[in-house]
Amino acid sequence: MEENENNIGCYSVIPTRILFNEKLKPNVKLLYGAITSLCNKEGYCFASNNYLGAKFKVDPKTISSWIKELRELNYVIVEIIRNDKKEIIQRRIYVNDTPYTLNNRYPYSLNNVESIHQKMEDNNIITNNINTHTEHKKTYNKNVYLYEYEYDSLVEEYGIDKANKCIEELSLYKNSKGVQYVSDYDTIKRWVILRVNELEKRNQKESKNNKNNNYKNYEQRTYPDEFFEQFYAN
Repeated sequence: MEENENNIGCYSVIPTRILFNEKLKPNVKLLYGAITSLCNKEGYCFASNNYLGAKFKVDPKTISSWIKELRELNYVIVEIIRNDKKEIIQRRIYVNDTPYTLNNRYPYSLNNVESIHQKMEDNNIITNNINTHTEHKKTYNKNVYLYEYEYDSLVEEYGIDKANKCIEELSLYKNSKGVQYVSDYDTIKRWVILRVNELEKRNQKESKNNKNNNYKNYEQRTYPDEFFEQFYAN
């Protein structure tokens, strides 16, 4: 997803204990403020170091070191999300701030700022002393297996109706062919969505043709003689 300034919340919050902390560089304090802005929608920031580096015009490794400073001072909590193959799929940064925790959200809104898929090299993640969490695939439509973030990504890109149609189509195909895929998400992105789009176009065309044929095949109705006698009598 392409980033723009409209994707970021209207306000950033920097508590005084951070603002006046002489141990922190000014840019580290600004990064904390940016993280608070990016936490508003989901309750955590999942922006990569590449994205943040582009915003601050610094190397992603510099962002990694700034986040490490905030984490070591207990100003933020970092959680690493792994799939069942132990591969890192997302980093979440939580603001460790009492007013934020009590209120759950700061007074601004935020749209998604970044694709939910993130690679380890994008974040330059240092995993020492960081919370980790393993996420397992869920079952959709009996035999389609997706991580929750994969399903959310399909809904975000295609809309919930079409995403569910893709899952249903893949489920029917797997049942009929007796096949399994390493990644049902990649399979949907690779060819199932094309199949669903083609079926929708075909159905729309058939519906249009049927509508036209109904007009063309209109036949004059016939009535018994008694009908007209009663009609004119009235």
